[in-house]
Amino acid sequence: QEGHVVGFGLSNYYQLGSQEITTYYSPKILTAFKNSTRSWVGFSGGQHHTVCLDSEGTVYSLGRADYGMLGLGKEVGEKNTPTAVPGLPKSTSVACGERVGYAVTEDGRAFAWGMGSNLQLATGDEEDVWNPVQMSGQQLESRRVLSVTAGGQHTVLLVKAQQS
Repeated sequence: QEGHVVGFGLSNYYQLGSQEITTYYSPKILTAFKNSTRSWVGFSGGQHHTVCLDSEGTVYSLGRADYGMLGLGKEVGEKNTPTAVPGLPKSTSVACGERVGYAVTEDGRAFAWGMGSNLQLATGDEEDVWNPVQMSGQQLESRRVLSVTAGGQHTVLLVKAQQS
């Protein structure tokens, strides 16, 4: 079945895949996704970036690159097309906070990248993270991550005990 990716609102850092800085005042088919051979199954939007998931479990990002929010490394600039985030295992869901991105993997791990202030990346410090890192902590040991969501400066994980 054919579907379309539709978006609207501010695209001042190409977070909607536009080829120009613009604002869409009503829903518009997003051309960055229209001609793709991928089947898109998940999207999440942050302040100036978007994280996407295809049916093969590959995570992509586009938009503003500051603070590592694209997960593409420190030397990468803004992206106006979905760009694969390297180093992630096959994923089942994605999420964004204001300036962060997350992926939950098929094997129940959570990975994070972006602005580290307020410890929302579960790395133990407030440094920005430019490439995906596995989230860790005592409450994640022996637990499988089912989903992740985030706000401006916090993260919430739904977890369950690992089956032995």
